[in-house]
Amino acid sequence: MKKIFFYISVVVVMFSCIKDAEHSLLRNYATINIESITYLTASSVKFSASISNYGSEVIIDHGFILEGKTDTRISLGKLDQSGQFTCEVNDIVIGRKYLVKAYIKTNKYVIYSKVEIFESPLSASWNKINLTDRIQFGRFFNVNNKVYIYYNKNIAELKADYHLYNQQVCPDYLWESFVIDDAVYFFNINRNIIWRYNTVTITWTACETNFPDINYVSIFSFTQNDRYYTLFFSNYLQESYIFEFDPNTYVWTQRNKCEIDVFKNPNMFYYKNKAYVYCTNELWYFNEDLATFQLKSNIDIGLNWIYPIVTLNDRVYMISRNENIIDLFICDPENNTVKKICTLHDYFSDSFAHVVVINDKIVFIPNGVTYIYELDISKFE
Repeated sequence: MKKIFFYISVVVVMFSCIKDAEHSLLRNYATINIESITYLTASSVKFSASISNYGSEVIIDHGFILEGKTDTRISLGKLDQSGQFTCEVNDIVIGRKYLVKAYIKTNKYVIYSKVEIFESPLSASWNKINLTDRIQFGRFFNVNNKVYIYYNKNIAELKADYHLYNQQVCPDYLWESFVIDDAVYFFNINRNIIWRYNTVTITWTACETNFPDINYVSIFSFTQNDRYYTLFFSNYLQESYIFEFDPNTYVWTQRNKCEIDVFKNPNMFYYKNKAYVYCTNELWYFNEDLATFQLKSNIDIGLNWIYPIVTLNDRVYMISRNENIIDLFICDPENNTVKKICTLHDYFSDSFAHVVVINDKIVFIPNGVTYIYELDISKFE
C-alpha cells in the first residue's frame, strides 16, 4: 500500500512539474497584434502593431507580411523591447484587396499576428492643365494606341503634350468611322463613298459603297470579332436597325432591329473586346448570334448626363455630370456594379466634352476652353 501511494505521489509531482513547465513556456512567448491600418493616400497605407509581452527570447527580426498578387515581407530588424511599431507602404494598388499580418522572429520560433484584410479605397483627384491652344471639339478615335481627332473637315493626331500633329484636310465632310488595322474608314451617309485614311502613309482612298437609305441616320459604329457594324436610325420608320459592313466589298447588309432608345444618349464602349451600350441606367450587350443589342441589366448612377465612356486594361470608366458636379465611376459590366472614384467641381459653359485615354491617363476635354483635366490611372487595379 505504501508503494502504491509512493508511485501515485511521484506521478502527481511529475504532472505538476510538466504543467508548471508548460505555463512557464507559454509565459516566455511574446504576443503580437495589429492595432490599426490607416490610409495615408489612395496608394499609401500605414500599419501599426504592438508587442504586449517581450518574452524570454531575443527578437532578432520583426515586421509585416503583405499579401496581394505577390507576398512582400517588410523587415524592420531587431527589437529590444515590447511596445508599438509602425510601417508605411507607398505602392499600394488602388482597388486591390490585401492581407497583412505582423510577425516577430527569435532564434527558436516565429510568431504571427491575426491576419487583417483591407482594400485600398477607390479615390483619386483630377489634375487641371492649361493649354496654349484650344483643342477643337470633334470626333476622337484610337488607332494602335494613338489618339486622332476629326474636326471641321480636318484630321490630326493628339499626342501626350496635348498638341495636334500631322494635320490633314479631309476630302469631304465625314461622320461615322471604323478603325481597321492602321486605317480609319470614314463615311457620310449622304454620299455613297467611304473614305479610307491610312495613318501610316497619311493618304486618302475613296471607295464606293451602298448605303441603306437616305432616310437613315448613323448613331454609332462598332466592331466585334473582326466584324463591323453600325446602328442606324430610320427617320421614316422611327426605328433602329443594325447593319453589317464588309470592308472587303464595301457592302452594307441589314441585320436586325435594335430596341435601344437613340434619344436617350446611348454610349457605346468595349469591355473584354465585346461591345456594350449604356443608355439612361440601362446596360445593353451585343448578341452576335442575333446581330442586335439585348438588355443585360439596370445600373443606376442617377439621371445625369453621361460623357463618352472609355476602357483601359479591362476596366470601364464612366463620367457623369449633374449641374456642375462631375463624377467618375468604375463600371463592371459582368457583375453589373459601379464604384464612384472621385468628383470634380467646376463650371463649364458648354455641357459637351470628350473623354479619351492617353498614356494611362483619363483625359477630360471640355468644349470651348483652353484647359483639360487628366487623371492618372496607372496605379488602379
